[in-house]
Amino acid sequence: MRHRNLRTGLTLIEVIVAMLLFAVGGLSLAATAATLARQFEITERRASAASVARIQAEKAHATDCANVSAGSESLLGVRADWSVVTGLSSAEVDLRVTRTDVRGSYTDQFLSRIACR
Repeated sequence: MRHRNLRTGLTLIEVIVAMLLFAVGGLSLAATAATLARQFEITERRASAASVARIQAEKAHATDCANVSAGSESLLGVRADWSVVTGLSSAEVDLRVTRTDVRGSYTDQFLSRIACR
């Protein structure tokens, strides 16, 4: 009667390969999580800058055309500087919003025109 050589368990090479695959997968997940956190911060700063720009534009539009004036303000970690050019029938507001995130400092420009009544 012949005895069969039944193989049970795993060889050392198979275990090492499995551990390597799990390690690569875990490192990939960690790198993805770090990238997502960085992108979330950038998006949050960009949203804050847009919110500050909207707030300043609404303030300018709520003010009488003759009383709109230049200025600057820091709000939500964002710096806003605006200038006003008043004409006969409208006032033009040039708003520059500066934000800083992990990649550096960025300035966005928003132009708005207010009709004088």
